Amino acid sequence: MKSIHIKGLAVVFAGLAAVSTAQAQSATRTSSAPSGAAGSTTNVNVVNTPTVNVGNTPTVNVGIMPTVTVGNAVTVKEDRQPLHFFGLIQIVDGYGYALAPSYYVPAGQRAVVESFSVRCNLSQASQVIAELWTSNVEMVGTIPATSVYWPADGANRYRAAGMAPLHVVQDSGWLRVHVDRNITTGQSDCYFSAHGYLTTLQ
Repeated sequence: MKSIHIKGLAVVFAGLAAVSTAQAQSATRTSSAPSGAAGSTTNVNVVNTPTVNVGNTPTVNVGIMPTVTVGNAVTVKEDRQPLHFFGLIQIVDGYGYALAPSYYVPAGQRAVVESFSVRCNLSQASQVIAELWTSNVEMVGTIPATSVYWPADGANRYRAAGMAPLHVVQDSGWLRVHVDRNITTGQSDCYFSAHGYLTTLQ
């Protein structure tokens, strides 16, 4: 009877040892959980990354580009000579207008007038109109001017003046200046001037 009791105790001790071993193994597996679990930081190294090569890429050649040649280029050089004609027009007592001598365009030349001016010294206050005419009987420029008192020229003296930009082209014939006033008493001395250039007709 005594020996049976000892064997029973041995079985009990063996069972306790087995339970203890199982708990130890379970604890070991729990403590060695992967380092990438939540709440931890992990450095990941990717090694042996593949190299991708794209081969047989097409080569595009643009060949035989056309050559553009502009031949027989013409250089036009305009030969300009200054043009300046001027003069004095006197409107005498009893008349309301007067004409200047004509300026004749040289043969084979083109006259281009770019400005026209007039200044009149008057013995009485008046209105003056200067006009530029061509041989085509065409008025191509006008300068209306009203006189102002001008004591520097003497007692009871007046002046009227004006200027106009133009672009008048005349290939032949003449150019002439007319001056009109709105009175016919006293004398008016009017100085006119026209500027531009001459060029050879092609």
